[in-house]
Amino acid sequence: MFKIRSILAFCLILNSLVVVPAFSASKELKIMSYKVNSDRRVELFWDGNQYNKGFATDSHANWSFEKRLDRLMRHILAIKPDVALLQEMDPVSVQTMQRALELNEYTTLIQPYNLSNGAFQFIIAFNKDRFKLMSVMKRYFNSHPKSGTERPGNYEQLSAKEKEKFIEENLGEEFERSVQEVALEDKVTGQTILLFNNHFGLGRDYRLKSAELLTQFIKEFTKIVAGQKNSPIIIAGDFNAFPSDGGPEQIETLLKAGFKDLSKNAHFFDGKNEGTTASGTFCFYPYDFGIGKIPPQALKELISKIHTITNPEERRLLINTQVTNRSALGGKLDFILGTNSLKVKNSYVLLQPALEDIDFDLKKIGNETYDMYLKEFVKNMNALNIPAFPSDHFPLVTILDTNRNYEQAEL
Repeated sequence: MFKIRSILAFCLILNSLVVVPAFSASKELKIMSYKVNSDRRVELFWDGNQYNKGFATDSHANWSFEKRLDRLMRHILAIKPDVALLQEMDPVSVQTMQRALELNEYTTLIQPYNLSNGAFQFIIAFNKDRFKLMSVMKRYFNSHPKSGTERPGNYEQLSAKEKEKFIEENLGEEFERSVQEVALEDKVTGQTILLFNNHFGLGRDYRLKSAELLTQFIKEFTKIVAGQKNSPIIIAGDFNAFPSDGGPEQIETLLKAGFKDLSKNAHFFDGKNEGTTASGTFCFYPYDFGIGKIPPQALKELISKIHTITNPEERRLLINTQVTNRSALGGKLDFILGTNSLKVKNSYVLLQPALEDIDFDLKKIGNETYDMYLKEFVKNMNALNIPAFPSDHFPLVTILDTNRNYEQAEL
């Protein structure tokens, strides 16, 4: 186990070297949405009975959460968001992240995606001096949103036929997702701010249904917590809004409900230079070929083959070769949305601090060469064995102007 205080001290030192946009704390509200993947392929993971090592644990050790934490905290501390909405933390690393955030003056709220063992977890972290916690709720994207799906202890041993009823209960997904709902009192503006932290599923139909349900959940939470008050609403997270697979339609559902894309005009930013309008928020780990549209049976056979290789270097070569032979996955999957009355000052898609030592051209990832350029970049990272990404998504930051009165959008 690593020494978290030493890492945090290192982060604070690094923070002093990072150049970020100038912020005026009292008149701004900085929101960060960050998909921080504690990936099961390179971490310990729960299989329903016990914790097991991921197949890339030793072949890509530098991509573990432990090795990425200093870069991750550097990103957060450099920006110092007033509110950070994090997604996809596993039950082990979420505790480490919670301690790291709380040591840096944040209050943290944690919520599992569902009731299954080993479920990923959300974190909402907020500046404890600026905000007061008012209310917390959760809703599930299933057929009974007020409660998660109960599964038997031997669920993993059930047959496909026996699992069908759970999949039907979860609107077509084996494991449902949820939304983390939090209300904060902003001591600067006197407003009650409503936050909705999301990570939509992968299935197209499920994502479209989740978008519809989310609008209902927002109405309900707003009525319960804010009543008739004109409270700003912020919706953030990884929406898996794949451009060619229903992504625009699911976001349109939220736009039609009276929200706007606060991160629409985000620019790439590397800590020193501002690049072109961001064309995406997603790149993949060097072993993230699992969602590279490999046929299920071929993927199963590939992973089985990887598990048979005992030499880490041989396994590393095989995994990296698989990535080299496949297209990079890009696209804007992460969003920060909010009520129409929210005024945006700036919005950024941040590149990881590791890139300051790498020749990375901001202009090249702002046009049609995005996927090709990211693929070449990942190949270089494979060769150098550098943990370039604190997660497989780029963090998204939106800076709002709070020096005005908010008016509630019609929901």
